Formats: sequence, C-alpha cells, structure tokens
Amino acid sequence: MANLLDSAMEAVPPLAYTSLGFGLRRRLGGWQPLAAGSLAGKVAVVTGASRGIGQVTADALEAAGATVERVSRSGTGRTADMADLGSVRELAETLRAEHERIDVLIHNAGAISETRTETADGIEMTWALMVLGPFLLTELLADRLAGGRVIWVTSGGMYTQRLRLDDLEFERGEFDGTIAYARCKRAQVDLVAEFAARGMPAPGAVSVAVHPGWADTPGVEESLPGFHKIMGPVLRSAAQGADTMVWLAGTDASLQNGALYFDRRPRSVARLPKTATSAADRRRLWDVVSAQLAS
Repeated sequence: MANLLDSAMEAVPPLAYTSLGFGLRRRLGGWQPLAAGSLAGKVAVVTGASRGIGQVTADALEAAGATVERVSRSGTGRTADMADLGSVRELAETLRAEHERIDVLIHNAGAISETRTETADGIEMTWALMVLGPFLLTELLADRLAGGRVIWVTSGGMYTQRLRLDDLEFERGEFDGTIAYARCKRAQVDLVAEFAARGMPAPGAVSVAVHPGWADTPGVEESLPGFHKIMGPVLRSAAQGADTMVWLAGTDASLQNGALYFDRRPRSVARLPKTATSAADRRRLWDVVSAQLAS
C-alpha cells in the first residue's frame, strides 16, 4: 500500500514536491536520519554550501561524523567560483593535496541569471556554473572518487525542457534565465546517466541526480519571488529539501547508478512529450562538454 500511495503521488507533482508530499512520504517510508558517527572517517565535498540546502546538507553530513569541505564563492570553507574554470582547477588541486580519498561529491551550486552574461572563459554563466564547472571538478578528482558517490542536484524545472544541443549556451533568441537554468538541469541529469554508462568517474563510483522538491531557500525567494509568494505556505523547509541528498550520501542501501532520485527513490527523468534524451544525444552532449573543457 505504501508503494502504491508513493507512486500515485508522482502523478500529482504539485503535491509531491511540497512539504505535504514530503511529510506523507516520510511517514510511509519510516525514514530515519543518519545516525551520529555513521560517516566517521568519510570525506564529503559540497558546493554551494554557504546557505540553503547546501548548507543544511553540509551540516547534516558533519553531524554524522564526516569531514566536510564546504565550497562557496564566499563564506567559511573553501572559496571557489564553480563558473570559473581556473578557480575549479585550483579547488581540485587543493582538495587533491589534502585528501587521498573523497567519498561524496555533491554538486549543489547553482543560480538563475537575469541576463545572459559570459565568464572570463567566454562561456555563458549558467552553463559554466552548473554543467562545465561540476563536470571538470568531477574529472579532476576522479582518482579520489573510487567507490564514492557523486550527487548532482537538479530541479523540477528540468522536466519542462529538452536537451538543446543546437543551443546549449542560449545564443539564439532572447535570453530567459529560468529556461536557461532548467536546460542546464536537464543537461546535468543526462550527464549523470552518461557517467554511469561509461563506468566513470572511477571504479565503483556511483553517479546520481537528486531533485529536492520545492524548498524554501534564499535562492528561490530571490530568483522566483512570485512563485515563492504563492507557494510559500507549502514549500519544503531547507532540511526537507536536503533530506534525499543527505540520505544518498550516507545510506548503506545499494543505489541505482545513473538514476534521478526524489524522496529516496529513483524517479522518471521525463514527464512531458519530446523531453526525453536519447542515448546518442547523451553521448553527443558528453563530447561537446569534453571539447569545451579541452579548448
């Protein structure tokens, strides 16, 4: 019965994504938090960890005993701009020098831009921040990630978009920051599947995406004020949004490599017609990203 109710909620995303959906699923599954000390000796890297679900996730992993490297553009921890490829390389060098093994790498950094801007590398900011930067960091830390977990934080917006290999950096037509963000989230999910298909980034490593639901975070309030005002009363707390991220990082359960997780279970990656990405296009995406980073 619990599985039937859980599956039925998938047909009503506005309910499933809210705090109401979280509360129901938590009771159905009898979810428990990570036990204190359960991650002792583990090393976790969390980007975008200065606030919101990134900060809550880092706090939870630390409370469970992990050594947590908190990465953000400002604040405590490691300072790095995930949209700046030079900064990403410096971060990777520092992490490699200090850790022989990294058990968990969480790509959480993200933002919605109002206008189309390019980085010093000549790359559209959203694409650099949420696709190229995380991909590069994963590659540079590959030999530290054997047997580890790489977790990419996506969003429900990706369900509305298909992969646009003909316009990955939003160079055609008028720029829309929300759509650019959603397209990048779609690309993240596709790259997760491709990492798994290629047996990368390291032997025994598992790559997954995670959807936090609709969470009440500073980023949502700043970037989507209308949505935040309307949905505010039923938005998930930051801790509820971080729950599956924390669970993926610490669970003893066997994870489905390449899958998208939401509320502690693998979920569909395509809900609307013509938004699913073919295996051939995932491979093309990988080749494009690799070429961009090599140039």
